[in-house]
Amino acid sequence: MNFLIKYKLWLLILVAIMLRSLDISYPAFTPDEARITYRGFTLATTGEDELGRRFPLIFNGAEDYQFPLVSYITSLGVLIFGKSDLGVRIPFVLIGVVLIFLTYKNALFLTGDKKFGYLASLLVAFSPPLIFLSKIPNETIVLTTLITFLFYLLTREKMNLFLVGLIVIVAFLTSKFALFLIVPVVFVTLFFYGKSLNLKDRIKVFLLTLIFSLVVTTIFLQIPQSGRSLMENNFTLFTDITIQNGVNRLRGQGIESGWPEISGRIFFNKLSIIPVGFLHWFSNISPSIYFGQIDPSGKLSILGMGAWAKILVVPFLYGLFILIRKEQKRIFPILLYIPLLTFPSFFIFPTLTPSLVVLTLPFMVFIVALGLSKIKKGWMVLFITLMVLEILTNLIYKSTDIKNTNNIRPVWVKEIAVDVYNESKKNEVLLSDDLVSDMAPYIGWYSDYIPSSDSVASGFPYRFTERNPGNIILQGYDEEINLCGTREKRTFFLSPKTLKMMSERIDIKILKPDYLDGLQKPAVYRLPYEVCLE
Repeated sequence: MNFLIKYKLWLLILVAIMLRSLDISYPAFTPDEARITYRGFTLATTGEDELGRRFPLIFNGAEDYQFPLVSYITSLGVLIFGKSDLGVRIPFVLIGVVLIFLTYKNALFLTGDKKFGYLASLLVAFSPPLIFLSKIPNETIVLTTLITFLFYLLTREKMNLFLVGLIVIVAFLTSKFALFLIVPVVFVTLFFYGKSLNLKDRIKVFLLTLIFSLVVTTIFLQIPQSGRSLMENNFTLFTDITIQNGVNRLRGQGIESGWPEISGRIFFNKLSIIPVGFLHWFSNISPSIYFGQIDPSGKLSILGMGAWAKILVVPFLYGLFILIRKEQKRIFPILLYIPLLTFPSFFIFPTLTPSLVVLTLPFMVFIVALGLSKIKKGWMVLFITLMVLEILTNLIYKSTDIKNTNNIRPVWVKEIAVDVYNESKKNEVLLSDDLVSDMAPYIGWYSDYIPSSDSVASGFPYRFTERNPGNIILQGYDEEINLCGTREKRTFFLSPKTLKMMSERIDIKILKPDYLDGLQKPAVYRLPYEVCLE
């Protein structure tokens, strides 16, 4: 028993590794994650990305530019463990475990209470999105760990300036969000918790961080279409047409009611984006996000689960009550990190940004842990037991989650990708492009396909989707297709939508689909005819 008490942090870390290694192939990759894994493989084996560029510092995705660190971490895993689920996932499992240890150390700094530290690290270990994100290549878990590590370094009595600078630089290489968040995080941490350092050192650290931020931002803005990337992905509040339409509608209603036109312009104008932005921001950090459902898409967590089990809303409210009464003055400034790390949500309208909520979890956890540590032991054990049971139930019986995320995390796509590539070795293959949003990365990851160097895109395109991987042509359902003569060898793997469109033009008789999706619905029909493009 003494052994368990003495080493319970390490036992917790061991349990956390087991949780994150349980069924290492779950969750299935999104197309974006498949691209990162495929890219990691090409970087590890050829030194080039999927576009044939040698060790680039910026990558292209289907929706946005991607910063380099996650892809190179993935390539390191492939280099050590080979082209496998274990290879691309184990680096992120380890990063997730490091986050647990850092949370414990930060908790000790705040209170000096080991019980508080154990509870905080336990909550991180059993947080559904943190378990989920520790199993897939993604920037969110990396940036969350780096920000937590930065807090740890900035609160030491003897600060390692070199290590602080290194973590700041690495954070800027991880995610575009770091450009907005690292400077304010450093400033607030130094102001509230860096008082053991002299003023000169605090100013030096802040200026160093600010300079790094300006340099990286300037370099990013030199990339073609980076401004468009920012507006379409980070400042959509200013480009969303629904706000402008709403303002015009209100002005029109005012005129119809007999108001002078000038009054409509005074009351309803571009300043309306301010309350819209604030309301959107606060909707991203509501209790329903943390304890209800953090991500309605299923990208970042088990669908239908919050950052923690629902039962923990009770100790959270109690911990918040304690902080408001200022019974724990050292922990109280932690509340600032919640809006501080989520403020970009103000500008990203109307899209929810659960990845920003994840960044707050290593700080939000202290409020929940405070509530747990201040209640009676019996109640604390009950809350923890119910938390563990809820999360384990969802992790063990995950068929519901797989069905709910059938389109965004398609488990069924692997078999199709393998068969399509094998067929392409014999004949040219036409493949419907509407199976998933981006099929090429799946083909690259699940087969031995290697991209050719002539696939390099010119001028760093803002968005990139590979159309013709190898001998495979990704075909739109609305493109003209007809049967071919016997001399042409082509095979068509078509989606139900494409089949329907083709059946209106060509007499096609297929009795049953060759592949089913996760809902056991038709996914792909393999056309038993040779086909060609019109």
